[in-house]
Amino acid sequence: MATASLDAASPGPGALAFRWLFFPFTLGLSLWLAHELWQAWQAPGSVIGLSSLAAIALIALCERLAPHRSEWNESHGDVVTDVAHNFVTSFGFTCPYAWLKMYLLENIFGSFGKRNVKV
Repeated sequence: MATASLDAASPGPGALAFRWLFFPFTLGLSLWLAHELWQAWQAPGSVIGLSSLAAIALIALCERLAPHRSEWNESHGDVVTDVAHNFVTSFGFTCPYAWLKMYLLENIFGSFGKRNVKV
């Protein structure tokens, strides 16, 4: 009886492939977008911001459409807690980290790398 319930809860091959390939796909897409923005002579902050926002949007969409557990889509009445957590992690960690990364790259290495000049 327990085996039947485990089999019913087991994801199919498509769901397993999605779980294993989602992170590499999202990372690759984000890096590709950052490269394209950089080659288009966008500002470093725009490159980091836009490629990160694209990855965040894709993750949020996929978490809603294909959650790891279906109960994760149910409201628990803790929206204020979620917003506060997002605010603290975004502005307390992510923004200072991005600034520090750009500052160190600029001051230690002298630039963010060479860009291809398109003529």
